[in-house]
Amino acid sequence: MTFSIDVRQSSRTDSQGGWEIAIRCGGTAFTRLFRARDSSPSDYLIAPPTQLAFWLTDNWWRLRWECMPAAGIAPDWRLAHDLSSAGGGYAWPRLAIWGEDERVGLLSHGDPPGVVGPVRYLSSDLAFVEAADFEDVCDTFLRNSIDAYTPDGTERTALREQVHILEAERTDTEIAAWRRMEARLGFDPDDAPERTIESLTNLAKRYGQAGVDEAATAMPGVESADTLEREIEAARASRFVCDFGAALKAYDDEDIVRATHPAPVVFSPFDNGEPSTPVSIDTLTGQQRPDRMPPWKLAEQSAQTLREALGQTRGPLRNSVLTDLLGTAGDAFRARIPPSNSMLPYGLRLTDPGQTASHIAMRSWRAQDRRFEAVRALGDAIWARDDTMGPIAASKTARQKFQRAFAQSLLCPYDDLIAYVGTERPGEGDISAAARHFHVSERVVQTVLVNKHVLERHHLEPPFPRGTAASGPEDYIDAR
Repeated sequence: MTFSIDVRQSSRTDSQGGWEIAIRCGGTAFTRLFRARDSSPSDYLIAPPTQLAFWLTDNWWRLRWECMPAAGIAPDWRLAHDLSSAGGGYAWPRLAIWGEDERVGLLSHGDPPGVVGPVRYLSSDLAFVEAADFEDVCDTFLRNSIDAYTPDGTERTALREQVHILEAERTDTEIAAWRRMEARLGFDPDDAPERTIESLTNLAKRYGQAGVDEAATAMPGVESADTLEREIEAARASRFVCDFGAALKAYDDEDIVRATHPAPVVFSPFDNGEPSTPVSIDTLTGQQRPDRMPPWKLAEQSAQTLREALGQTRGPLRNSVLTDLLGTAGDAFRARIPPSNSMLPYGLRLTDPGQTASHIAMRSWRAQDRRFEAVRALGDAIWARDDTMGPIAASKTARQKFQRAFAQSLLCPYDDLIAYVGTERPGEGDISAAARHFHVSERVVQTVLVNKHVLERHHLEPPFPRGTAASGPEDYIDAR
């Protein structure tokens, strides 16, 4: 999906010879607005490009590498990610920008009818773009802001210096790594405690950078490293052990993948706000993931591939089938007394180097929740084959979205769910019956139906106050 920042000299008499800016993604203009004195809407806002340039450079690292928080947006996050905070006396759109590793998310909220003010923004949309494209567009805009859009003087000098500092940080391997970790933890540059960054850096040397990055996003803040060490200790002590070797081998069977996906997969241009991208079959079996492919869609295909390998394309997966698939003990999914791990902020998959067996710090104690959490761990092993450590968290990274959507699709496939309830307008009784049939929680069933636009999204309102920790692995399981 094409992302652009377009700037033009304004010809409007009320712009005082200023500039107009349009921010677009695909067919959406996030800056589309209606001025009270105009007869038609416009894609361009009137504002100095320098104001936007300073906001981008000030917040670059967090915009690019900090994910949207799972437990609700706090004021600090909004200041760093919402363009409306750019201020300067100009009415900017409510456009949130955040990073999901190789993708950048953009979410706009239009003003409701009847808003009193000089402008009313019209666009409410969600889009994801490739991070490399986002960076290229922003880099071009910043260079033009210095050379073409900013008058000579102290403002141009200050912007040039700020852009050059950012470029130097991005090209310095050590500084860039430090800045990325600060951002994942929710800190502005130079605000994160050195001890926290250094501890996470040391853990990354032992357990891999990708897993530590996920842990930092799952539990941002000054306690992130200490929390991860407790998670690792809990995983090592866990008696819940899975050997994913057989499942991974079945998933990798080339003949099965080709039978399941006989042709390239192409998505419509507006499939859940995701890009339209053909994906070749061989990328589905290798270590390289198709970055343009939405993680939830890749997860659905991966789950279907694995069901094909099991010879069970329809219906619920009974415990006997699931324990064989996961290579775990026959009583693994019995309800347990709530473990001490339930107080940890996320679960953790830990695999010793060269081994296929994983120790999992499980947070669930109900049988259906343990099934879901264990399948998420398998999804993590599929997503990050070579990683020895994988958090199982409520965060909204692409990796966590893949885990959740994989578990939903493997345990409760949408087509089977609709076939079982026998209606596309299921009620509470239908949802309860389906949850018992597929041996998942009612929340999993609701999430599948919401993601397929059968139920309205208000059905997924969190069952606990905003700002509190998630109560279990199935909270915030929306896979999108």
